[in-house]
Amino acid sequence: MSKPYRDEEWLREQYWENGLTQREIAKKCGVSARATRNWMKKFGIERREMAGETHPLYDEEREPSVREAISDALTGREFDEAVRERMSDAHSGSELPTETREKNIRVLVGGFEVRRDSETDE
Repeated sequence: MSKPYRDEEWLREQYWENGLTQREIAKKCGVSARATRNWMKKFGIERREMAGETHPLYDEEREPSVREAISDALTGREFDEAVRERMSDAHSGSELPTETREKNIRVLVGGFEVRRDSETDE
C-alpha cells in the first residue's frame, strides 16, 4: 500500500496499539503530521490528550530567540470568524488554571496588571 495512513485499521493500530505519535506516523509515511491528523479525524480516531508529560514540549525550555520569533510572528495577527470558531472548538472543554489564564492575559496586554471582575471599579 503506497499510502498506509489512509487505511483506518492501519492508522488506528499505529497510533493506539503501537503508541506512535502523529508525527512519527507521518514521518514513517513521508507526509506531514497534519495529513495524519486529517485522516485520523476523517476516520473518527480519538486522539490522546496532549498535556503534561505527554506533550512533546514538556519540560523543554525554548531559547529566547525562538520565543521572540514566535512572538513576532503572532504580533498583529488577526483571525477571521471561521478560524476563531475552529480554534474555540479545538479548545472546548479544556480549562486553564486561573493563574495561567491571568499570566497569559498579562502577556497579551503588555504586562499590565490583571484585575478580576470583583476588583473592578463600579
